[in-house]
Amino acid sequence: MDNQKKILVPIAPCFEEIEAITVIDLFRRIGADIIVASILNKSEGLVVKGANGIQIICDKNLEEVIDQDFDMIVCPGGMPGAQYLSDCQILIQRLKKQKEQDKYYAAICAAPFVIFEKHGFLNSQVAGTCHPGFADKLANQTKVNLDVVVSGKCVTSKSAGTAMDFGLQLLRLLYPEQQVLDVLKKLVYTK
Repeated sequence: MDNQKKILVPIAPCFEEIEAITVIDLFRRIGADIIVASILNKSEGLVVKGANGIQIICDKNLEEVIDQDFDMIVCPGGMPGAQYLSDCQILIQRLKKQKEQDKYYAAICAAPFVIFEKHGFLNSQVAGTCHPGFADKLANQTKVNLDVVVSGKCVTSKSAGTAMDFGLQLLRLLYPEQQVLDVLKKLVYTK
């Protein structure tokens, strides 16, 4: 049985590197079909510079893959990277489609507030968490003070410091526990 899952990680300039790369790395280790997609125009290329000066080469431009189906879409934080993602209308439309299809969508750090709260993905039925610097801006009915929150198909996390726990939770939502444990064993991760 092939249980390879298809994951989209959209990347914007000034993204938080740990949040993006941890998720990308974990999904690649477990064998997912993960597409790292730059929100930059195709003419701007595939290299995107993060908030701390680390550059990554994306697999595709978002416009090339936006019509594909994904088991999960994961938005890293970082500022103003999360704001750039929030302002990317084709990404917001794709996230809305993801929610309508009852498939997973996830965000970490500033992204749960800047993207999910702003565009109505967090509400009285869908709770979340975000970076403490934005937490007081989340509506009270949506706010949960945990490192990682799973609310239906919406997954949120606090910050770069919770990236590993966030990434592992995402794996556990899509893959059998034994596959996740195999990845952890190779990483010598014992938490």
